[in-house]
Amino acid sequence: TGLRDSCKTQRELALIDLLLSTGLRVHEVPKIKVSDIDWTQRIIIIHGKGGKDRVVPFSVRACKHLQDYLQNRQECSVYLFCRTKQPYDKEPSKAMINDIFSKIRKRANIDNLTIHSIRRWTATRMEECGADASVIQDILGHTSFSTTKKYYLNRNIKRLSQVHDICAV
Repeated sequence: TGLRDSCKTQRELALIDLLLSTGLRVHEVPKIKVSDIDWTQRIIIIHGKGGKDRVVPFSVRACKHLQDYLQNRQECSVYLFCRTKQPYDKEPSKAMINDIFSKIRKRANIDNLTIHSIRRWTATRMEECGADASVIQDILGHTSFSTTKKYYLNRNIKRLSQVHDICAV
């Protein structure tokens, strides 16, 4: 995507691919610790809203870029996206993640794109690829299916017509 091409650092590329792959909420990203990641299964334990943990898979591409970033970063911290200024070991902020994203977005010349827009795109993409709605709900961390249905599931006419044609008597 244009976002990937606009990344200048391994850290930026790792962040963009993680967001595209997982649909995480912006406030969940800074809380990720390296120890929350299972590299073999490509899953992250996300400490989400309401103190609820969930397992979120991530792509092979995100895995590669995250590992490249971690191998080459200079800072030492338990957090995946650690601060670049002291104190490095302090939990990063949501604002820091938004700032990184904003710089990439501006370089890509993409107006009005937010991390939440990527979350919605990821959910829609999962649905288009045939993911069950309950799986999308689990990955996004929604307690209510109605939230997933209302905000994320794509209801396009072409798809409805295709399903109807297949199933109609």
